[in-house]
Formats: sequence, structure tokens, C-alpha cells
Amino acid sequence: AAASTLHAVRFDPDRLELRGDPVPIVEQVLTSPTGGSDYAVARNGTLVFVPGGRTFFGGPALPRSLVWVTRQGREEGLNAPTRSYSVARLSPDGKRVALEIIDQETDIWTWDLTRRTLSRLTVDPAADLRPVWTPDGRRIIFTSARAGAQNLFWRASDGTGADERL
Repeated sequence: AAASTLHAVRFDPDRLELRGDPVPIVEQVLTSPTGGSDYAVARNGTLVFVPGGRTFFGGPALPRSLVWVTRQGREEGLNAPTRSYSVARLSPDGKRVALEIIDQETDIWTWDLTRRTLSRLTVDPAADLRPVWTPDGRRIIFTSARAGAQNLFWRASDGTGADERL
């Protein structure tokens, strides 16, 4: 990815060499300041990506709405407030969503799909990023640059207790 555009280039696996020049395939892919992009390619070649262009931690980020997409491709709004959502992870039971919201204080939040409530999970001044649910749904693991280095932390998904460094 470069400048929010995802490129593809032919690769020779026998010689471990690129063949030809990169070709742009998708524009406006969510891209972090470090160059990472939010996309994945399935074994069958299907590409999924998060639209949005470049994000800047602590700076302006694009406001987005949360939607549920049916298997038929129809979008249904979740009536969540418009925020600068970046990463969304559905809980194992399918009742909540862990969210990374990039704003003045980049933190992890949860959206309860039944109660339709948005709750802040982390409150540390450092950027808390990339939420992942534990398989039992009781905790959310995330990365944070607390104390000057990236580390993994977790917290009870209901917001009780304190963040714990792993």
C-alpha cells in the first residue's frame, strides 16, 4: 500500500523475485501513519478492506457509521453515534463489538448490539489499539504504547477491573 492505494505486483515464487511493476487495484484503503493497511486476501483470491484513506493518531480521522452487512450484501445501520471508528471486532457470542476509535484519545470502546450503547473500555492517555476478544468473550486484548514501548494488555470486556499487561 502507498498513499492509501493498494497495489498488486506479480511475484515469481521460484526465484523469489518481483515480475513487473506494481499496479493500483483499490484506492482509499485505510492506512496507518506507519504504512500498514487494513486489508486481507482469502485463499480463493477474495479481497476485503477497510475504506477510509490515511489515518493520523491524535489528528483528524474520518467519521464513520457502524453498519451490519447481511449475507446478501445489504447494509443495515446500527444507530451507533458517528465516530472515527478504525477497527471493529465482533464478540464470540455476536452480541457486542470491540472498537478502536481514533480521536484525541485513541481508545478501545464496546458497542452493545442489543442495548445500543457505546462504552469506553480504556482510558489511558497512550494510544490503545487493535482490540481482539478472548475466545470466551470475557476479556479484550489490545496493544498500547504505555511506558514508551508497545505491549499487549487485556481488560475484562465488561469494563470492570484494571488494564493488565500481558
